[in-house]
Amino acid sequence: MKNHIQKALLSVVYILLVFNPLFSQTEEGEFSLYDPKNVYSNFELALKDSLKVVHLNQRNQYLSQIPEGISKFKNLQAYSVMKNEIKVLSDELFELPELKELLIRDNQIKVIPAKIKQLKKLEVLEAQKNLYDSLPEEIAELPKLKKLNVEKCKLVKLPASIGKLKSLQVLTANYNSLDALPASAKKLKNLKHLELNYNKIIRFPESITAMKKLDALYLEGNGLENLSDDIDDLKNLNVLVLTSNNLKQLPESITQLKKLESLMISFNQLTVLPKNLHKLKNLKTLIAIGNNFSPEEKERIKKALPACDIRFE
Repeated sequence: MKNHIQKALLSVVYILLVFNPLFSQTEEGEFSLYDPKNVYSNFELALKDSLKVVHLNQRNQYLSQIPEGISKFKNLQAYSVMKNEIKVLSDELFELPELKELLIRDNQIKVIPAKIKQLKKLEVLEAQKNLYDSLPEEIAELPKLKKLNVEKCKLVKLPASIGKLKSLQVLTANYNSLDALPASAKKLKNLKHLELNYNKIIRFPESITAMKKLDALYLEGNGLENLSDDIDDLKNLNVLVLTSNNLKQLPESITQLKKLESLMISFNQLTVLPKNLHKLKNLKTLIAIGNNFSPEEKERIKKALPACDIRFE
């Protein structure tokens, strides 16, 4: 019971450590890229003046399908149908030429159609908590997509074409059944935030080390057995979460991450940390609960990082 409580607290801590103003969390039902002053929630009322509607929020309205007539909103930029009972995305939904943000999370959607590629201006797709087990290859034909959330679905792999998403900055795919990343993922040169918590990744995906702009990497709860020796290629990494894996050691190259501020390594099988730990001069938080450090090693770590908040228990 104690370990479960500790893990829950740790999760809260490291989630609060990362803040990106472009993609900051909003209250449920709000749009993240905009500050809408006139958000319509009544579909019939909005339909009467469809060309003036820019934001339409049908969150939690017990919808079983996308309403007929949605394609009439030719200037719609942000549309939310989160927390409904939708199983199928109608073709009409993909006839919105100005759509930039689509929130379809918390439904019962079994398929993301290939027609998603028609939303050429889409910047944010929140499709988490649904029932689909794959994404169409055509999703890579969204040239402006910056944020993709596919958390808590049934994914066993990501599209082989995902590397074509040149604008992608945030990818969240926690709680799926992924065991690897596609080879093309190394082409995600603008990715800054990657979450792969609670998947089935045992071997560290080498494609990650090519994501030079990455500043936050989450790999908690994967059974991960190793880190790449090339982890130091991630020069901009600020947060690294490796909690609840099977790591027995960390590569010496991790000490070259000069911008690293938060390192979470609790509940692994570590007995020592790299000898040049003192080089992590910007490290502010080290959470290392539930490992096998000797009293002497703990003392060495504390001396190597005198300005760091270190927690062994």
